[in-house]
Amino acid sequence: MDSSSPEEQPLTKLSLITNTINQILQHKFSPKQRSSEQPTPEQPSPEQSTPEKSTPEQSTPKQRSSENMKLSLDQLPVDILDIIIEMLNSPKLRTPLASVNKKLHALLQPIIFKTILMLWGTKESPRQISHLLRSLQENPQLRELVKIIRIVPCSPFFESSPNDKIPVKNMGPAIDTMFDNIGGAKDIMVDALGSLEKDTGAVRALAKKGDTRAIVPLLATTLPHLERLLLTGHIAAQQNLLGSFILACVNHATESGDMDKLNVPLASLKHVELMLDYHWGYNYKITGVAATYLAFFYLPRLETMTVHAVYKGPQKWPSEQPPVATCLRYLEVETYHNEGRYIVNMMIRVCPALKTIKWTHLWGENDHKGFSLTAISSVLQAAAGQLDGVILCLARSSGKMGSMFGPFLVDIERPETFVTGRLILAPLVHATRLTLTWVHLFGLAASEDVQPGPSTFPPNLEVLSIRASRLITQEHLFWQMFSKVRVAREFVGKCRLYAPRLRVCEFGLGVFVKHPLEDLIKRDLIHAGETQGVKVTFHPECFASPTLFPPARGDDSVLPNDWKWLVRDDDKEEKDDEEVEVDEVD
Repeated sequence: MDSSSPEEQPLTKLSLITNTINQILQHKFSPKQRSSEQPTPEQPSPEQSTPEKSTPEQSTPKQRSSENMKLSLDQLPVDILDIIIEMLNSPKLRTPLASVNKKLHALLQPIIFKTILMLWGTKESPRQISHLLRSLQENPQLRELVKIIRIVPCSPFFESSPNDKIPVKNMGPAIDTMFDNIGGAKDIMVDALGSLEKDTGAVRALAKKGDTRAIVPLLATTLPHLERLLLTGHIAAQQNLLGSFILACVNHATESGDMDKLNVPLASLKHVELMLDYHWGYNYKITGVAATYLAFFYLPRLETMTVHAVYKGPQKWPSEQPPVATCLRYLEVETYHNEGRYIVNMMIRVCPALKTIKWTHLWGENDHKGFSLTAISSVLQAAAGQLDGVILCLARSSGKMGSMFGPFLVDIERPETFVTGRLILAPLVHATRLTLTWVHLFGLAASEDVQPGPSTFPPNLEVLSIRASRLITQEHLFWQMFSKVRVAREFVGKCRLYAPRLRVCEFGLGVFVKHPLEDLIKRDLIHAGETQGVKVTFHPECFASPTLFPPARGDDSVLPNDWKWLVRDDDKEEKDDEEVEVDEVD
């Protein structure tokens, strides 16, 4: 390794990141992909065109090739960006964002600052936030680059205000500078927050305390090209003022005729995630957050939306005029009880371009009302002409008033009445992908009355994924293992009968418990699928047993008297012998 001067020492971490990125690119982008994804050359920004101090690396062919890969680096997904940011913010080599901004290599600068990741609720949070805000004000080019904001709490159970337990210092000058520079957006912010905060001074005071209710709208007005906003836990729960801000922005654009130009704060947003922890969703004190996530549907460029719908949320739009989300194509929503179908129905009807929906049904403590598959089907049928992918889930909720967990399905006294009705997805003529987690549909619950029928599946279904709950991991149901394998054989046949275009059937976590005869079970079902023209696959953790150890007995003595394998065990032994012979020859 070449010796470096003391001036180059601060770049050591950046050099490591550069090498990491190059390694990632070799795996993420094949040579064919890189050549086919070459975008048209863009005009370099003032920062990139400014000559830097020469270093031994900058004139080498290796460095020039890295610079040529810069355009491909812009295509990196969010998870890779998170790795880069995590490396920069490691405890051993933590560098304030303001100083990092001055030292960043030209190859890394447009990537690292593409994402702002803030961990809220630690002692370092105020310092990091103030450095970030100061950097945004001192560097106009930086504001143009940022496209993603992620704000997460330091703990999912940190239920009090994130500002009550940490001192917030030295943020005043940065906040004042931002307020002085946001121009006309200041009036929109004051109007939006004016219902609860009477004047500009009160809004400034909120921001200076580090309150996310003021910080998030402030960042939105500062970043003109923001595309993705991700808020988690109590950070998302306390954004009740953000909805008012969004509606004020939309109303301002409508009144001034700027809706076509989209020159309003937050108009560039394409992807939004507001994920509450379940115990927050069950908290009656935060029902105002529902108006916030419903307000996002008014944004003109919204493409994907992920939201945890709070318990007993509103069932009407926050504005008199319902939105028309013409660009929204992916919707992921978690709802409680059957009331969730009203919220999902509201959302579906205003999304004419919706292609994929993931709908998770939650139930909580002492909640034995259950769910109606017929009612759920009627909601999805409202989008029959557009959906090509449907994911339906059934999950336990964290309870209310400090009780964190709902009951297991096996703990419900009458599971045959917990999930009722029939799933009717035949009207979804464009759907080719379907994921289900209801064990009833697979015959794994006490009730066998809910079975696939001619109207269960979309007619053009190609890929079906069955992800059952952890029902069969309970020990008292383990001995029904092989009856479930028999049901699985029949299920594949029924799926092929009622979905003639089905080509892949995946069994997921918890359908089968870990068992010494795992390989034979897999081969048995794969063979059953082949006879039907269906490729049977298994989730990587399909045979995992996360809660209980399975009984030790795993030989043929546990098989039912009338049990017959579709494939013989000695077939495997013969295959193994052949492999050994080949290995010896090699």
